[in-house]
Amino acid sequence: MMNRHFAPVFLALLIFSGGAFALSEDRNEAVEITAKTLEADNVHQIAIYTGDVVLTQGTLKMTGTRLTLQITPQGYKRLTLEGNPARFSEVSSVSKGVQTRSNGRAPTIVYDEKTGHVTLSPKATVWKSRSGKTLESVSGGKILYNMRSGNAVLQKSGSGTNKIVLPGKKP
Repeated sequence: MMNRHFAPVFLALLIFSGGAFALSEDRNEAVEITAKTLEADNVHQIAIYTGDVVLTQGTLKMTGTRLTLQITPQGYKRLTLEGNPARFSEVSSVSKGVQTRSNGRAPTIVYDEKTGHVTLSPKATVWKSRSGKTLESVSGGKILYNMRSGNAVLQKSGSGTNKIVLPGKKP
């Protein structure tokens, strides 16, 4: 379990300026990270959590096997979550009491505060769901999402293909 002495320093690393897909109020919530171990280096501003990593902030939940958090020399935050696969899920909207969730999975998920990019790779999938039913999904070798512009790029890897599933029209 993580050493609580280091927790405040490294929890501060994760106060996102905004969520890629989340409710706006999530960014004001406290960040909680649990893991089996924590290695912290205050000089180099890096923390590595390993073993059953779970990060929560509001409705956001991220899981993986290894989470690396660091502050760059310019003061920007960078998060790298690895897993088999690493996953995230969060409430993106609520309408008439029904939640729509944004979900994603890939072996590696990287958030770079300086660029505002979230990158899922390789073999990445992002989907929206409501009441457990997938509404739309995107899969490919790499998904790059710009949190500032809202633009996304889907790239295939090698000879692989990209797949996009959009909802059909209701009769």
